[in-house]
Amino acid sequence: MGNDEDPKKESPLQEVAERISYVVEPPKPLPDDKLREFVLALCDNRIFTSAHLRQHEIQMTSMIFMPLALGMFRDHTEKEMDVLKASIGVFYEYYTEAGPRSVNGLPMFMSVRMLCKSDWERARKAYEVEMDRRKVIPLPT
Repeated sequence: MGNDEDPKKESPLQEVAERISYVVEPPKPLPDDKLREFVLALCDNRIFTSAHLRQHEIQMTSMIFMPLALGMFRDHTEKEMDVLKASIGVFYEYYTEAGPRSVNGLPMFMSVRMLCKSDWERARKAYEVEMDRRKVIPLPT
């Protein structure tokens, strides 16, 4: 009737989970159609990015994008972190993924996406062009 297993012994699943390392790959460039979708979502204020943060808010990045605070990069070597830092242009997520809480009026996400530097540079330029275009949309009389 009793349980012969040692309660202190880890289950096989726990043992496997502890051995799994989670290495985040550097973001890859998006196809043009996906980058275009990103730019339009950014213009429509459907995306929050780490670039939205003001200088005094940058230290809150990991409080906004919770995977960063919860060890998303914990299994990376220093060399892998250097590669990641050099390749990430911006962290972002869609507002629809925001949690019910906020920190100092900023959204909190339990997920995060990354855009590579070259795509972020292209997206910023396209964002400016699109926002300028929207200012001068001709209205019929």
